[in-house]
Amino acid sequence: MSFKDVQIAFAGHNRPEDIDSLDAARASLTSAFDRLKTTGLVSGTLITGVADGTDLLAAAAWDSAGLGPVHAVYPYLKAPQAEVVATHGRTDTWLDGDSYDSAGRSAHLALTRWLVESADLLLVVWGGEAARGPGGTADAVSLALKRGVAVLWIRPPDYDGLYLITPPDPDDDISFNEFLRQIESGAVPVAETATPERIAHHLHMRGFDRHSPFDKADDTRSNRLLDWLDDIAHKTVWKTYALFHRLAGGTREKPAPAPGAPGDLENQPGFQILSRAYARADRLAIRLSAVYRTQQLYLLCGAVAATVVGSSPAIWEENHVIAVLIELGLAAVAVLVWSGSARARRHERWSDARRLAEQLRLERTAWAVGLTAIDPQGSDIMGPAACQARAWRRRAGPAVGRFDSDRVTRWGDWAIGELVISQANYHRDQGRRNHIIAHRMHQLENVVFITFITILASFALGSTVGAVFEFEMPKWIGGALIMTSAVVPAIGAAVLALQANLAFSERSRESQFLATQLDTIRSKMPEHPRLHDYQRAASAAIRLHNTEQDMWAENAARRPLIKGA
Repeated sequence: MSFKDVQIAFAGHNRPEDIDSLDAARASLTSAFDRLKTTGLVSGTLITGVADGTDLLAAAAWDSAGLGPVHAVYPYLKAPQAEVVATHGRTDTWLDGDSYDSAGRSAHLALTRWLVESADLLLVVWGGEAARGPGGTADAVSLALKRGVAVLWIRPPDYDGLYLITPPDPDDDISFNEFLRQIESGAVPVAETATPERIAHHLHMRGFDRHSPFDKADDTRSNRLLDWLDDIAHKTVWKTYALFHRLAGGTREKPAPAPGAPGDLENQPGFQILSRAYARADRLAIRLSAVYRTQQLYLLCGAVAATVVGSSPAIWEENHVIAVLIELGLAAVAVLVWSGSARARRHERWSDARRLAEQLRLERTAWAVGLTAIDPQGSDIMGPAACQARAWRRRAGPAVGRFDSDRVTRWGDWAIGELVISQANYHRDQGRRNHIIAHRMHQLENVVFITFITILASFALGSTVGAVFEFEMPKWIGGALIMTSAVVPAIGAAVLALQANLAFSERSRESQFLATQLDTIRSKMPEHPRLHDYQRAASAAIRLHNTEQDMWAENAARRPLIKGA
């Protein structure tokens, strides 16, 4: 088992009295990276604040191990570039610490959050004591455990051991202060020896070796003829549902288009990686959605057509054989469509593809403000979407360059536009259109029912009048009644099935709720937001979107095609 693109954050003491022995610390860090190699780590990035002390020792040991680049993060824009040479590449990020200080916040704690946010492991040289100031090593440990990230622990002066602190159970109510007391007392073991097997298990729990960004499903090699036929189908046959949605729900509102990503953001290699992954996943999800929804529409329309044809001999008796053959043909087509969809698990593939596209959309936007969209306590933490999105995020690595006020404003405004403003507009429009469709389908049910009752009542009245005046109605009228008695309930059943399967009313309510919640997030943004304001708003929007996706994916997975025939 091998692990690639592992993001390892490092935090450690920088005071000489805490380090005790530079040589011992250096040897212990070298041993820790050798242990990671034994675990199966073949490439990764070390993310560190490169402060004096163990940060520089870790960067040098990582470089010597040849495991990948060092990414340096500085708390202040004025911080000089550290003298760290990495043979496999070097990238740097500067945060606007003065902005945090002026807001009464800690620049060093912001740096620590930045280090831990997208890490797969946190390596620390730490004595086990509480932080003596915001952003210390203890804070890094606390943040990592909250994010579900295990901690590789080197504890001075015992530099010979490497321990693993795993995240607590989400239902465990232990506070970090209690955790520190457990370390101090030694009465409760809080760490275990960091064996390669235990480290590998944690990486597996982070989604490694489950779904890589190079899954066979993403293979771009294909048959040109099949691609051509597929494109033709998506331009014609599979547009039926979109046409139905437009006719039944009305034209889509066109709000002012969301601004594109800033040029310097688009030029970031990591952003380009996430953008390509999102575009590919979104394209696949749109295609699967069009196929699934159109097939459902065709199946239900086919069921109504089969009912019309099957009951037509009640009027045209000579058409019995033709009607039976046509009905058999429609049934055969319905079974082929349904069975093909069932074998291909199309409704599940659509659900998975849509979830992946949404997760990558969130990840791509969160990346611009130094966040990750993966919820460590989420229900999909080990699902294919979360695992693949995390794999792409690892490939992207951290954003580089200076997060000065100009960049923060441009990138932050774009991120909020993507996560909040454009999504609120989208859900408002979807909520309106789905409400219209649900209302019109309800009206159709009423019309069908009233028509059915009217025809039955008219026939009963006609029969009574005919009996009184000794008038016999034409035979075809009775046949028409039989045909109507079959067709009208079939139409009603098809409408109910379409509503149940595509959930127009439910989706309308959800969209309206989301639009309201997103508007609330936007209203809480200050007039001149800083990076932490953008991060807070983005985190709230991401939580909302993740919750909505959990509900949507769960419902979609339970809605296979209805044969209807």
